[in-house]
Amino acid sequence: MSRIDIGEVRHFLIILKQANAEARVWLLQLKQTVERYVQDDSLSGKAVEASKSYFEASYPPLIETILQAFDTSEALLAQYYPRIS
Repeated sequence: MSRIDIGEVRHFLIILKQANAEARVWLLQLKQTVERYVQDDSLSGKAVEASKSYFEASYPPLIETILQAFDTSEALLAQYYPRIS
């Protein structure tokens, strides 16, 4: 059985939080871009409406799920970290 180095876990938690924070900013910007696109009335037609429907139905729930996964991964690792230190 391999041993877990507490320093490695602590370092991983720090890197995970940094990566999640950077990705969170990008994802929230993407969500805003999708919202602006869906509300943009400068384009019209069946293809545009289908595209807007797709983006509106798909992207916000996907982004929210990813953001929740970030929170969950950080919380679980933070919960695990004190147990092994």
